[in-house]
Amino acid sequence: MNEENITDVAVVKQVDGDKIVLEIEQTDSCNSCAMHGICQAGDKRIVYKIKTDLKLQTGDRVKIFLEPGLRVLSSFLIFIFPILIMVLFYLGSKLIFSASENIAILFSILSLLFSGFAIYKLDKKMANRLKFKIVEKL
Repeated sequence: MNEENITDVAVVKQVDGDKIVLEIEQTDSCNSCAMHGICQAGDKRIVYKIKTDLKLQTGDRVKIFLEPGLRVLSSFLIFIFPILIMVLFYLGSKLIFSASENIAILFSILSLLFSGFAIYKLDKKMANRLKFKIVEKL
């Protein structure tokens, strides 16, 4: 996979010395995705503050690179993790607690709250580790 396929475009919103604030733009792939921009909450923009050596000004557009492994991990946490937790809670309530079918289903549905909370906490903890690399100024 070439780097062109794993880059996004961002706009410089603020410059403060060697730190800049980037706002990631939605791309055409967001429009064609079945989730219709759910990862960016519709019209809400994703904003990150990063350090760079480039001389950029407010309003500049840049191409940014995010590691594919991090993209895969993010997708797993958002789409697969809640389903796995639901299955584990269902099976756990059936096997460990000998719960009825209705109670097991209720446990699996309530597990979505747990997975949502876990994803929220992971997001807050790992947000500082998120590293973008500016590929080029557009």
